Amino acid sequence: MAAFVCRMCGGILELPDKSRISRCKACGVIQSVPFLDSEDKETACRNAERLRSDGHFDKAMELLEGLIKLSPTDADLYWAAVLCRYEVEFSHGRPEVRRALAKSLTADEDYKTALRYADKEQRRIMERAAAEIDALRRKNLESVFSSDGCDIILVCGSSVPGSRLGTKLTAAGYRVSRADSADADSEALAQARAMIIICDRDTFVDNDFVRRLKNSGKMIIPVLDGISVDQLPMELKKFQAADTGKLGWENDVLSGTAAIFNRGNAQVSPSRSTEPMLRRIYIMLEDNDWSGAERIADQLIEKKKCDPQICAEAYLAKLLCEYRIRSESELSHLQGSFTGSENYRRAMRLGDEGFRLRIRAMLGEQTSDHSKSVS
Repeated sequence: MAAFVCRMCGGILELPDKSRISRCKACGVIQSVPFLDSEDKETACRNAERLRSDGHFDKAMELLEGLIKLSPTDADLYWAAVLCRYEVEFSHGRPEVRRALAKSLTADEDYKTALRYADKEQRRIMERAAAEIDALRRKNLESVFSSDGCDIILVCGSSVPGSRLGTKLTAAGYRVSRADSADADSEALAQARAMIIICDRDTFVDNDFVRRLKNSGKMIIPVLDGISVDQLPMELKKFQAADTGKLGWENDVLSGTAAIFNRGNAQVSPSRSTEPMLRRIYIMLEDNDWSGAERIADQLIEKKKCDPQICAEAYLAKLLCEYRIRSESELSHLQGSFTGSENYRRAMRLGDEGFRLRIRAMLGEQTSDHSKSVS
């Protein structure tokens, strides 16, 4: 007998006779399930569902895309992809939508494909859930686009670089809303102060909208993802672009964004953008892999013990591990209680003045007395 994970409560669904729907014995909710015709597929589907329920939507989407290639007529796989794209979680049997997309869920191509391959019962379940999720999406969008509700529109679709950038921008204190395309709900999008567009071969940009946005004084930062500047839409060629294929591209975007908002503290250290082990550490931090990040930081300190600046960055990373936080911007929430940490003292002792200023800006330190105590 095949088994699947209940999307509502995390319990185990038993699927006799390869059924396409199941009622959870724990929470009582009837739901659509994938067609589990092999042990490998059953394992992959459970892993994808676990990743989605844990909030790792991009990783879940990668698994689902592979499953769809193997089972292109399985309606539930497309439905699961929709849940990932709109970042849907479930609590007490009710959906919660974390992503304020401008595009209606019912217009999503994966949703349409799911309905095309669904049987009668699956279709009824999906349509009912889609209506509820879309209502929440509209509510979130209205909240995001209130008069002061959004700083940056990030046009990235399901782009992995875009998702990572969104995480970093949010950690830096910006209010970010993500959209699927730059022409979506243009009146609402224009309320943001800046727009970042991840441009790949599938990106559609309405040039008339870009011109209106530019004329209104909004700033646009294009980010090249697998294409060249020559392949950008005409209106976007006028803007300075970052390139995901180059080291430090996230630093370029964060620095450009900081300039727009007059925030000097949003920049990323050049040493972090050029040192592969540091980049690996911060990827681990994003994934909450504290022990792995700390292990690599210790290796980096030993390897680069003659480079004080790299070691300062590594000790900063160890400080983040110590307090179980993913980015230095979150240090400000600790209200300075970490200044007694040995990792903090070593980082401030080894870092140059630019490093110290960056950390003080994050921590809100206003005097130089503390700097003298760690020098």
